[in-house]
Amino acid sequence: EAEKEVSSSNMKELKIIFTISEVSYPAFKSLLNSLESNLRIIDIDTIEYDPKDESAVLLVKSYYWPQSS
Repeated sequence: EAEKEVSSSNMKELKIIFTISEVSYPAFKSLLNSLESNLRIIDIDTIEYDPKDESAVLLVKSYYWPQSS
């Protein structure tokens, strides 16, 4: 289930999984900083970074108001 209603206010939650390969630790930190400073509300739920493989998996949540009909 990728999206669900967050509260009775009709706000929706969208879960996004990023799988990133060949990313150095400084570049990964830069990506996290960009997500943190993004204007859209984004919650980072899970971070997995493997320095040996230089790979990462992020589970993030974003929120939005659906268009009214």
